[in-house]
Amino acid sequence: MTGRPSSRTVTVNWCSVSCGHYGDQIWRHAIALRNGFCAMSGDEIRRGDAIYKPFPGRATPVNADAMILAAHIERVVVDV
Repeated sequence: MTGRPSSRTVTVNWCSVSCGHYGDQIWRHAIALRNGFCAMSGDEIRRGDAIYKPFPGRATPVNADAMILAAHIERVVVDV
């Protein structure tokens, strides 16, 4: 995590062998629409959980399906 532009967004420096690198990618707060796993911790995510996900912007990012549990973001990101 690199920062918090607003109370509902964070910037993430994403780097993955399968998805490439996104420097300072904006992720926004949302509610999970499907089950999955937290990209940060590996914890299970269930539909309805509070999450952060990549903001699509002009083009859909390769990691658009990634999710991070909001509880993990709240623990590591300091409000700016």
